[in-house]
Amino acid sequence: MKELPELPPSLCILSARDCESLETISSSTLSQSIRLNLANCFRFDQNAIMEDMQLKIQ
Repeated sequence: MKELPELPPSLCILSARDCESLETISSSTLSQSIRLNLANCFRFDQNAIMEDMQLKIQ
């Protein structure tokens, strides 16, 4: 799985730990109050997610 799809708003915790292929998550997921565990997701692009979050704040 390269990208997590849009997730239900009722989801509180998501663990994708050790997912070697995960690169990104849906931007709609970022707007939810969700706790993510992405430990050891070495292909996950944290910088892209941080940039997306900063744009939403501005």
